[in-house]
Amino acid sequence: MVQIPGELLALLTMLSFCLMNIAVRKAEQHVRPLEGAFLSQVSNTAMYLLMAPFILSRGGLPPLAAEGVGFFLLAGFTSNFLGLTGSFMATSLIGPSRTSAVRATQPVYALFLAYIFLRELPVSMELLGVAMVAGGMVILALDKARGPLPMSLAPTLGAISPAVLGMSMATVAAVAHATGGTLRKAGMFAIPHAYIGAFIGTAAAVLIFLVLFGLRRQLGGIFRLPAKGIGYSFLAGIFNGLALLALFSALSRSPVAVVLALTGIQPLFTIPLAYAFFGRSEALSLRLIGSVLLVVAGGTLLFVF
Repeated sequence: MVQIPGELLALLTMLSFCLMNIAVRKAEQHVRPLEGAFLSQVSNTAMYLLMAPFILSRGGLPPLAAEGVGFFLLAGFTSNFLGLTGSFMATSLIGPSRTSAVRATQPVYALFLAYIFLRELPVSMELLGVAMVAGGMVILALDKARGPLPMSLAPTLGAISPAVLGMSMATVAAVAHATGGTLRKAGMFAIPHAYIGAFIGTAAAVLIFLVLFGLRRQLGGIFRLPAKGIGYSFLAGIFNGLALLALFSALSRSPVAVVLALTGIQPLFTIPLAYAFFGRSEALSLRLIGSVLLVVAGGTLLFVF
């Protein structure tokens, strides 16, 4: 059987995340962020269940070590629940281009987590990368351009600045995804199987969403959402699922630095894709482009060094 190179899988991961950003923006025109995030995880879990016979036919599954399951469950809460909800909310407020730019700061938080838990001290080039990422965020924070708010959010914001809330939610998503990535990596040491890690995380997120909607007595409303909103949310979940599987596979075949550097260029592709799909409503600006270049360059330094 021909094995796909890890670098190609990393590029597939990056492209899948880009397409997920576009699907999220399409979905938020019809459903609220929390509803969209839930539906995306439902479709994600359904996709993994359909893949189960194929996975089992290739040799079965390894033993489910309790430690590994625990890490994957925590990753499901941080990345699949908090991270995805934050991404949906941020995309609704500041668009996919700006959201992807803020999410590209994940290496900074991963570096911080490595210092806290592993006592790994950053080298000088990594500190330069952090400074570049911080500079990119300052430029992005000064950029006020944003198209009209979606109908699902406009009535609920009140006096809150959409730019401030959007940047905050994108930052929450970046921290949550960085934490989830660290937890997944720890889980892979106990259960070295990408499918198990991805499935447990998405299934855990679906259960959390169900409990949340149940407590808020909103489960019935899910079945009355617009068909387009459900469809685009499902599509976002499929792209997210493909991205996670490709990412796990890429990490098992190529150096971590190479894989993360390739996936980190996501904003460079999200911007033209968003403009192609949404035109001027995406409100591109020189500050946005400059901030993305700084963030991507800084993140690359963190991975390479």
